Amino acid sequence: MAGVWESWISPDGEEIETVAIVTVSANADVGPVHDRMPAILDPRDYLDWLEAERVSAAEAVGLCVPAPDGTLIARPVGERVNAVKNDDAANLQPGDPTKDDGGQGRLF
Repeated sequence: MAGVWESWISPDGEEIETVAIVTVSANADVGPVHDRMPAILDPRDYLDWLEAERVSAAEAVGLCVPAPDGTLIARPVGERVNAVKNDDAANLQPGDPTKDDGGQGRLF
């Protein structure tokens, strides 16, 4: 995924590391769930993205396009993914798409 990162000094002198995932319009795989998705770079473009001096800002923006349709496969996941404290392989276990979990199973 394309992301941007910066280290900066806050007004109180603390060094802050920030990161953001670059998003683009959703492709056909993600569109039924959300209107945006992470920009998934083509492996041939990794160095151009990572080494800023290789491309202009406009060329870097051009790398951020929706992944080709068919790149991603949607599958249900369990409620564990809704809590940042759950950072392990159990998040990959399938969920029950018929369970009413207050809206998250349906997303919207």
